[in-house]
Amino acid sequence: MSRSTVDLVEIARRAIAAHKPFAVCTLVRGARNVGAKMVVHADGVEGSQGEPSLDEKTAAEARRLLAGGESQTLTIEDSDVFFDLCLPEPRLIIVGAVHIAVALCEMAVIAGFSVTIVDPRPALNVAERFPRASQRLVGWPEDELPALEFDENTYVAVLTHDEKFDDPTVLHALRTPARYIGAIGSKKTQALRRERLRDAGVSVDAIERLRGPIGLDIGAQSPEEIAVAILSEMIAAKHLRAGRPLRDRLEPHIHD
Repeated sequence: MSRSTVDLVEIARRAIAAHKPFAVCTLVRGARNVGAKMVVHADGVEGSQGEPSLDEKTAAEARRLLAGGESQTLTIEDSDVFFDLCLPEPRLIIVGAVHIAVALCEMAVIAGFSVTIVDPRPALNVAERFPRASQRLVGWPEDELPALEFDENTYVAVLTHDEKFDDPTVLHALRTPARYIGAIGSKKTQALRRERLRDAGVSVDAIERLRGPIGLDIGAQSPEEIAVAILSEMIAAKHLRAGRPLRDRLEPHIHD
């Protein structure tokens, strides 16, 4: 193994340990340097494929894919580059240990999320109700959330219908780069919540990040159906999709 390869492996190892996304970009077809690798991560680019312009375009494509794409081979400057995305497990923070949270926790774990439950009520926030949660924090959101890491791989679902829980959570989450922030409640509830956020000094642009009513419109009624609607919206946000039917897609899809 070459020194440069060893360096790239160490960079990848550190990114994995830090729970940070990165892409390994391998030149699989080109006039020369086939097999050359680059690692693109949050802190920069390591390695080279031998041509500055190819490196620049490869890094740009890697960042685009890391924002919501999937591993694939792309043609760049008459060369083929395979982008192997290494994405950390997405983290879902559920505030409110309610019936919807029970179903959402189970489904989200199956979909590949690690789940943290935040609720101060010990009778509800118990392992028997959330056996697959990675973490249960029995405390108020304003006390527990500051100790958690919020990044572009973080998803937040606020499910209590109680502004004592909801408002501190939304206020905190909107100050972070969390990819998804959703809150349960009717349109009237959402309007009142947004008014309170404005009164608290939150900007209009920041408030627009809040998804509420939470979930996609699939006619959900039961807690389990509502959980499906929420998880569907989260997955759409993960992949930068609008959440429309596959039959309406114009571009090719992996299942085509």
